[in-house]
Amino acid sequence: MNKNVSMKPLTSLQSWVSCKILPDNNEGPITPDAIYCPGRVGHVAVCIRDELFVWGGYYQNEQWGTVYCKKAEVWVYSLDRDRWSRYFPRGAGSRHSSGSCSTMVWPYWYVLCGYLARGYTNIIWRLNMLTCTFESVRPQGDAISPRDKTVAWALDSRIFVLGGYGSVPLMCHIWDAEEDIYVREPMIEEDRGWLDQLAAFDTLTQTWALVETRGVSPLPRAAHSAVRVDMAVYIFGGRLAGVRMSDLHRLDLQSFTWSGALACNGDGPEGRSWHTMTRINEKNVILMGGYSDSNEILDDLWMLNVESLTWSLLQQHTQMPRLWHTACTNSMGDLLIFGGCTNNILDIASPMESSGDVLTVRLEPYSLERLSMHVLWKSRPGSWASWRSLPRNFRNWLEQREKAGWEMNRMIYRCQAYSMYGPSLTQLSVLQPGQADLINKSIVDIVELELEKQKDSQDKSTVDDSGIPYVQ
Repeated sequence: MNKNVSMKPLTSLQSWVSCKILPDNNEGPITPDAIYCPGRVGHVAVCIRDELFVWGGYYQNEQWGTVYCKKAEVWVYSLDRDRWSRYFPRGAGSRHSSGSCSTMVWPYWYVLCGYLARGYTNIIWRLNMLTCTFESVRPQGDAISPRDKTVAWALDSRIFVLGGYGSVPLMCHIWDAEEDIYVREPMIEEDRGWLDQLAAFDTLTQTWALVETRGVSPLPRAAHSAVRVDMAVYIFGGRLAGVRMSDLHRLDLQSFTWSGALACNGDGPEGRSWHTMTRINEKNVILMGGYSDSNEILDDLWMLNVESLTWSLLQQHTQMPRLWHTACTNSMGDLLIFGGCTNNILDIASPMESSGDVLTVRLEPYSLERLSMHVLWKSRPGSWASWRSLPRNFRNWLEQREKAGWEMNRMIYRCQAYSMYGPSLTQLSVLQPGQADLINKSIVDIVELELEKQKDSQDKSTVDDSGIPYVQ
């Protein structure tokens, strides 16, 4: 893991720069949605170096109800530069969807399956991270059945997909009637249900194939989590029919042997779906939030040591509940949790509330280099003249940080990131709520002062040289 704060971001490539959309007030006041990534659920995300890339999902619109996020739009967040950037990559291939899964096979970010306006899908598209170009991927031969709320991970050139919820498999889909299990959801007219199938998509041959495994495999499930740690993948939770499970399974990626439900040390998390489980360092993974078997939105934070198979409760109540969010670890060890639903998503009497905040989890202190760079930025009025004497990579970081400020062209400031666990973000030059309030108040004061000046100027223009006002 590269923890150099001054490394060059991927979006500094000219291919990304040319696809950047800057706020423009030529057509009226700039709205916050043009500056900050709108809240959403059911999206996908990935971290490349220090940047968080976000695509897809949906949100609740006051006028139109449930609305898909723009399919051609990718948002990128940098914690250290304290900003969102919006991009419209070239090409085509993506469709409006939610509940997709994604993974990296460099230089491509693959997005698979999901739910479209017309139903479940098994489509695949990818984003070339070097050229900033969308590409549609058309598999050769039969594909898996349409589904959403599945999980994916990559090994070399293959992408593995496990489980999910979707349409009944047909003759045109890859399916082993003797080994694969499909549990149809009762009490509904449509044929849809939960799968236990493990399939792999070969990105070189662009073909799907079933994966032969040994051992006791997990039951069918959807909205579960999967995290790869070296040559093993860990599966936790998910929903099957009316039950949200709390079992942990391991798949050995060398022998493709399932462990069966693992016996762990310590009390573990309760059963859940729509949660995340993400690797944060060499031996620990973090589990966050989700939806419980008692229909409650969860805000607990757990750590699993995969070497000792020990669960540790980091925080019982973070006061930041989330379900159907994303969680990715950047190159400096920050776990970045974005989006998700903050109320009961299945309560039809209340509109869904989605979050646009970034929550951070960190298990170790910030590096001295990182803290020093942020001190230089915060003290820039007095240190600016000395920037030219710094090493080039540090100077470039400060210049990028400065450019991020004036590019935003914003008339309203928001705190975008909140520390959920670990060192406070106040140690970095990341805007916090109190600071945002002060800046916004100063902006209002300046605007009001300008309006007063304009009013005084207009009042004076209604008086002639003799001091007698014109008749209005």
